[in-house]
Amino acid sequence: MADLDEDFLDDLNDLDDSDEEVEEETQENGDSTEQSKEDNQLEGSKDGFEKPKPVVVPDRNQYKQLSEVSKLLHDATFLKLLNTIREYKTKKDEELNFQTKESIHYQTVMQTNEYVSEINNEITLIHKFVKDLYYEKLPELESLVFSPLEYVKTVKKIANIDDVTNVDLSAILPRNTIMAIHVTSSTTSGKSLSQSDLEKVMEGCDDVLKLDAIKREIFEFVESKMELIAPNLSNLIGSSLAAKLIATVGGVVALSKIPASNVMVIGAQKKALHGFSAANAGHHRGMLIECDLVKMAPPEFQVKHLRMVATKTVLAARVDAYNQSPTGEEGRKLRKGIEDRSEKVMAKPEAKTKKALPTPDEKPRKRRGGKRMRNLKAKYAMTEVRKWANRMKFGEDAQQEFRETGHGFGMLGKDGSGKVRITKKAQKILPNKKQKIIPGTVTSGLASLAFTPVQGIELMNPDIHVRKPTQPNTSGNYF
Repeated sequence: MADLDEDFLDDLNDLDDSDEEVEEETQENGDSTEQSKEDNQLEGSKDGFEKPKPVVVPDRNQYKQLSEVSKLLHDATFLKLLNTIREYKTKKDEELNFQTKESIHYQTVMQTNEYVSEINNEITLIHKFVKDLYYEKLPELESLVFSPLEYVKTVKKIANIDDVTNVDLSAILPRNTIMAIHVTSSTTSGKSLSQSDLEKVMEGCDDVLKLDAIKREIFEFVESKMELIAPNLSNLIGSSLAAKLIATVGGVVALSKIPASNVMVIGAQKKALHGFSAANAGHHRGMLIECDLVKMAPPEFQVKHLRMVATKTVLAARVDAYNQSPTGEEGRKLRKGIEDRSEKVMAKPEAKTKKALPTPDEKPRKRRGGKRMRNLKAKYAMTEVRKWANRMKFGEDAQQEFRETGHGFGMLGKDGSGKVRITKKAQKILPNKKQKIIPGTVTSGLASLAFTPVQGIELMNPDIHVRKPTQPNTSGNYF
């Protein structure tokens, strides 16, 4: 026992020494003694509990300076390309060659389209940079205004003003969004920005507006040359919409490789509902919803028209990508097909006509013959009794019904009703029964009187009909 006690005390001392070492290490790292004990218990617990993972909070100050996100406005290649486009605007179409892909003018336009996607990405980054800084002033604003352009314009209007209700936002936002901003600003936990942060926010807003103006300038240039770049697509959906679509995607070839289901949602933006119904929000609808073929359709048929336009848009882009129809005739055919199909889709269904029944066949039907059918007819044929029960004698009153059943006896049992006809089978059997004794035979001594239907009263021997017993066969022959 003494040895066991000593071993147990040694184990306890070892545990105490290990705990002291852990505490010393945590103190050296700047941690408190209580935290080290809790971590030691969590990590070494026998119940299998793990140390909780820290919650990852998104870094709102990922970019410290605006120059880290706003680069295109200081890019020499981009500015040179922008100046080239401005020179092309002053020239006539005859001086430019957009028909062949190898021409420098066509390559310039395609390069410009690629820069449009970069402009959109940079606007998104600057928008995030402005949101992260302006979060301290009005944190609820980013959940009310989703569009980067509208958010930037709203921030420039509000700036560092404490009372937002005095700011006129009617030219930027709809009324329901303005009302939501006024309500949330009265209960917000935000505070005014410092002068340096406010200058960064205003500078970021200015860069977003400049990039948006450059993007619209590129759209206008591409739109003016769409009849030469993509004639079929322009004839199908219009030059303005075709220019936006090509510029957003990055070229005609890039558009021709996108499935129709994805083309339908290109340019879709998230909308703020502010508690209103999402039935008419128009989700999963991109810039093709602006096409006149879709707008002219009733609301219940717009989704079908949008799908048709997206499908034909991809076909027209493939035709333009390989320059198969420079005159745009194929685009006009596709548009004509959508218009014809639209009439069929929106046409009301024809009312169901009540068709008259066909004329009955008055010819006698062929019936099955044979023994089975004859037996079936005999089984359900009307008997002589039923025939006489259905007859009425002329000049007599109607008979009374039998026990309130609604049926009477007719001429059954009355004078003149005649005799029930017997069948041929019964007539063949009848002569063999003429000699038989009928009921009512009177027997007296050795003779008896019998009443027969043939001879009337007749003396008969009553023992004549008694069957004699058969004699046994003693001859040994079978017969």
